[in-house]
Amino acid sequence: MSVEEVLREVEKQLGELDERAKEAIKLALKLAQGEVAKVAEPVWQGENPPFEEMANLGIEERSRIMNELEERNREWLLRRCEELGAMWLLVVDGQIYAHGKNLADNPPTDKEKLELARRTGKLPLMFLHPALFWIEEISWHSTVYAGDAYPTVRCRFRNAPASWEAVADFDTGSAATFADFDELERRGIVQLLPSDFIHYRSHLGRTFRCIDKVMEMGLVADDGTERSALHSVLCVFDWHLSPFVAVNPNRVALIGRDICLRLQPKITLDFANRQTLLSF
Repeated sequence: MSVEEVLREVEKQLGELDERAKEAIKLALKLAQGEVAKVAEPVWQGENPPFEEMANLGIEERSRIMNELEERNREWLLRRCEELGAMWLLVVDGQIYAHGKNLADNPPTDKEKLELARRTGKLPLMFLHPALFWIEEISWHSTVYAGDAYPTVRCRFRNAPASWEAVADFDTGSAATFADFDELERRGIVQLLPSDFIHYRSHLGRTFRCIDKVMEMGLVADDGTERSALHSVLCVFDWHLSPFVAVNPNRVALIGRDICLRLQPKITLDFANRQTLLSF
């Protein structure tokens, strides 16, 4: 009902209104509309749990608590992402301490998360936008489908002095880069810390578990040259049982467009010879 319709209805019941009364009703309607807008705006629910208490819990229980906090505030988190043009947020009690437009945009390191946890006394929530987990799975690794193959690139994961060079599947349909957590941990590149909690997501209709870890990540060109940068990698638990090996059972990592946008390689896909030509 419009303002004029409301005024006519009031005058039907109370008689003709003077200008002062009309202005009072218009003001009341504006205030009421403002209250409705305030109700519609999502607000942060609850508090981040105490860091010391969470540090003493196992990773599964800690993850359950943090995922409940995320789910409770999902609308608020998505709204803030939209407002900031962000794909990740680092939040404590409804205050955003850091954000970025992608996982190449200065994501917080383990050290920075721990420092924030100790400074606030709360375990920070690292929220990853659902779009980061969208993977199109387009298909020179052979796949489970006859005559099909996946483009590959040489890459390197490093956390000095530990390093791992791998031949990974390459997919511009993936916004992020995924890798085998167990392999990275075995090689000493990542480790579980009290600030970590597990993200539960799904791909190809199956659930998988991962954590975000910042490490030095490089792409290796055909001539052996390498370009690298600190980058956030989504490290998947139980990789060999995850949906990431459904198409290619031998896959060890999936390189997405995020690191390519960061390092700016020139990549040519030679489908006739099933080769990826990479240079800088």
